[in-house]
Order: sequence, then structure tokens, then C-alpha cells
Amino acid sequence: MMDFIFKFKELSSLWGAKKSQSFSLTQIAEYTGTSLPYVIKYISDALQSELEYSQLISFSEAKNIIEIFNKKYKKEIDERLFLSREKAKKLQISYDLMMQKSTKLQMLKDWDGAFRTLGYFAGEHSEELSRELFVNLCSNIVRCGIKASKINMQEISFWLRKAVEKNLAENTEEALHDAFDLIETYSDYFQQEASGRGKAILVDILGLLEAPALELQVWSAYKSCVDNLFLTPHLHNSSSSPEKYV
Repeated sequence: MMDFIFKFKELSSLWGAKKSQSFSLTQIAEYTGTSLPYVIKYISDALQSELEYSQLISFSEAKNIIEIFNKKYKKEIDERLFLSREKAKKLQISYDLMMQKSTKLQMLKDWDGAFRTLGYFAGEHSEELSRELFVNLCSNIVRCGIKASKINMQEISFWLRKAVEKNLAENTEEALHDAFDLIETYSDYFQQEASGRGKAILVDILGLLEAPALELQVWSAYKSCVDNLFLTPHLHNSSSSPEKYV
């Protein structure tokens, strides 16, 4: 029950960007990771009315449902929030220690070691880290990977893709623009790969953004990103070398 309430609150916060949109119970079930019969039960109990499977929930109804949950399960919610804050404190301490280690490795120009240190932490805590923190971490990983001697393009592109996916999960215009910026920041590294494999990787990652760009009405920004990558001439000289990514 608590898992559903917190995921439903998370959905509601994203919902606020498009208040006119309604969600079906099936969509709510998919987002919250809760089976449909339980979603219907929880929301029906909150609204004190039997819902149909085809019922749509509006933003205002969602706010009302959350208010009911907050009152009915105040003690349980407060306990969950306390545990979450404690967990966040421990995560922040671990993050700071990891970043200190990574910084030392980078000062020593041990880019391979820095890449592995950052990547291990990101992989272990990908679900716990905020979007901003995780995306910045992935950006750091990509930058170190480019400057490293033993890290291949596939490994580097994995973390670029992870950052883009994290932005997409938020489903907002700001997050989508952040994804465009991230791709353009590191595009030269992939563009200069002689076999064309790097360009194929960029096309694949950009493909993830096409539908969300249409949905969030930022198609012009998406097209501009694509044009900058594939229609603007790229001069693969010193500006595309690892030293660029300082």
C-alpha cells in the first residue's frame, strides 16, 4: 500500500505539468508498478465509490485522492519519510566519499580507474539517486571514459544512454532539453569514430527521444539537435580530442 501511495504521489507531481490530462487506471497501475485490481481497490476505498476498469482519473481527482491518503495513513507515511531521509543521508555520505576518490584518480590522470569508480557507484544506486545527481554522474563517467585508454565506445555509450533514459523517465520539457544538451556535449567523440558505429549509437539514442519530443511539443528542439549532429559539418581535429572534455 505504501509503495503505491508514494509512486502515485510521484506520478501526481509529474502530472502537474499537464493538468488537463487524465490517466486511466491501467496507466496508473503501470506507472506505480501495482496490479490493476489493487489500484482499483485503493482508489475506490479512498473515494468511497466503486470504480470501473475504464475509469479515468483527472489531476484534481488525483490531488483529492492524495489528500485522503495523507490523512488516513499519516503515521505510516511519516515513518516512511523518516526512513527515506535517513537513507538519503547515508547515500549522500557514500556519494561524497566516492567523489573524493574519483577526484583523486582524475588528478592522477587515472581515467580508467575514475570511470570504474564512478560507474560502480552509479550502477549500484541508479534507482536511489535523483535525476540531476544521476545524470551528472553519468556525464562524469562518459567524460572519464573518453579520456581513458582501456574503455571502449560501447561501455561509454551505455552511460550516455542511461543518462538519457533517466531524463526521459521524468517526462518533462526541462529533462528532455537536458537530454539534448548531453548528447550534443559528447557527440564529437561518437561522430569521429571511423567505422560509423559511433554515429549509429547516436541515432539509436536519439530514437529514444523522438516520441517524447512529439508528446511534450518540443519537436523543434529535437529537430535542431538532430540537424546539429548530422547536417552541420564536424571537423574532427584537436577540438574532438579527449582534452576537450575537461
